[in-house]
Amino acid sequence: MSKKFKVILAIVIVALIASRWYWEAQQLEQPIIVESRVDLDKRRIDVSYIVNSQDQTTLQMVEIGNESFYPNNSFATFMWDDTSAYSNVQEYTYYAIRHEEILLDERQHAYLLENKHLLDKGIVIFNHYSPITITPTILNETLLRTDYFKDSLKVDGHTNFRFLLNTTTELTIENIEVIHPTATYQVFYMDEVAKYPFIMEEGATLEIHFEQSYAFSTYGFLDVIVRGTRNGQKFEERFSPNFHGIAPEKAIRAYVKEALQ
Repeated sequence: MSKKFKVILAIVIVALIASRWYWEAQQLEQPIIVESRVDLDKRRIDVSYIVNSQDQTTLQMVEIGNESFYPNNSFATFMWDDTSAYSNVQEYTYYAIRHEEILLDERQHAYLLENKHLLDKGIVIFNHYSPITITPTILNETLLRTDYFKDSLKVDGHTNFRFLLNTTTELTIENIEVIHPTATYQVFYMDEVAKYPFIMEEGATLEIHFEQSYAFSTYGFLDVIVRGTRNGQKFEERFSPNFHGIAPEKAIRAYVKEALQ
């Protein structure tokens, strides 16, 4: 064995060891919950989370109060089957994004409605990890449906888009709330940044410009809640546009780093 070959072999071995060490250093000790939602309006619970890319863990159930809620693909068994199927919303070098949905039956929905004081805390149980406490986003059934708006979505880039609301009547806009774990946004009216409250004329268009709107489920959850008055009467309308913005790997690594600090 020549000296040159020995040097090359040593370099390869060191590189392999370093690569393995770096891989292990990136591994999560437990899943990171990106988004958890209790949507009483749509009668569902959703949980999106980040896991190690080769991790076969699955979400077994969500506990709220004295109730247990099982994902749609679960057989609601206490066997904790390690072979349960899972699918990734998106895969990366070190991590994967997964999402589970739970559709509420009549009894479960009634329980949550009667116990709203319990909704600010829940527990997510995986089959390979200790339970994780969550503080879910709560979307109530108190929204008042209106026919004051026509909405549309204009895609400007991979994770950037504009959500447009055109009014069918004159309105006073008191507040606009956006629910999403990563999106940044600005509200524009008459080509200027909106300052609340403001009056929207009939036929006028309001634009909400979104950036960093990443989908953590098959269709990214994004809620726009508009509150205001019409002829002195309060209204509250909710819009949930679908989008498909996949987070780049750099963004996911940054999200993980921040979550672990």
